[in-house]
Amino acid sequence: MKFRTGFVSNSSSSSFIVMKHWLSERQIELIFRHLQEGRRMGAVGEWEDRRWVGDGDAWEIIDRGAYLEGDTFMDNFDMQQFMQAIGVPLERVWFDEHYGPNVREEMLAKLYAEVAQENES
Repeated sequence: MKFRTGFVSNSSSSSFIVMKHWLSERQIELIFRHLQEGRRMGAVGEWEDRRWVGDGDAWEIIDRGAYLEGDTFMDNFDMQQFMQAIGVPLERVWFDEHYGPNVREEMLAKLYAEVAQENES
């Protein structure tokens, strides 16, 4: 029999950042109510993934003014699939499983620059 010693991680943590500039008011509302809306969508056959039904699967969503930030330590609720189902352009969402403060700040700077460039057009 073999034993593993030392630190073993089975972490399923995830996070995302999306600028509110690219979201409708309805999408913002649905992201905050993702667990309830996911259940509704599953019940009416609009979404096939039913792994997210537990209350403990909700993401923490924070409104940071110009952007929404989401974080979870257990990513059973597939936020990417949910956002796609509600029409959020996934190319505008930054998802990461493990980011440090430097990576997060770099991504925020990039997202702010994209919004500024789009506003200039």
